[in-house]
This record gives sequence, structure tokens and C-alpha cells, in this order.
Amino acid sequence: MVATIIVMADIGRLDWVLDLLRRIPMSDKVCHFFLVGTLGYLFNQALNLRKFGPLLLGSLVIAIVLTAEEISQRWVPGRTFDYGDMAANIAGCVAADLLSRRRKG
Repeated sequence: MVATIIVMADIGRLDWVLDLLRRIPMSDKVCHFFLVGTLGYLFNQALNLRKFGPLLLGSLVIAIVLTAEEISQRWVPGRTFDYGDMAANIAGCVAADLLSRRRKG
């Protein structure tokens, strides 16, 4: 789902959605937080809460992949790199990690 959203945004198929979101303050960051957080949570569950050091592997993988994707936007015409988006992605991963641990017990 997230990969589809990224590709559609990259090729300009979500411009109408992005235009609507731009009208609502902070909606882009909220969407990043919830989409990435949901993806991280589901990935943690799929990996049976496997850890990599102190972190859950699912959250870590999602954080790395989506940080790389955000950075890659510097070279994609029509897309823009945004530290705020990256921060919302990381915050979503942290929330996914914490919620996954809480749901375990």
C-alpha cells in the first residue's frame, strides 16, 4: 500500500489528493505519521516482534527504507525532500515500536 502511494505520488497521480491535503495545516505530517506507524506496526507483527538490538526489527527496517525514500526525493522531479516528513516517519516508527511492545504483554 505504501509503495503504491509513493509510486503514484512520484508519477503525479496523487496531485489532486496532495492539493487537498495542503489546505489542511499539518495534514501531510499527520498522514506520514499514521501511514508509516501502521506499516511499522504491521511489519513488527509479521516478524513476531523480532528484535535487532534494543529495537524491533520491523520498525527499524521501515525507518531505514522510508528515510532512504525521503532522501531520494531530492532527485525525483516534482517531489521535495522535507525534514518534517522524515521526522513524522521516524515518529511513526517509534510509535509502532512502542505500541507493538505494549500489545505483546
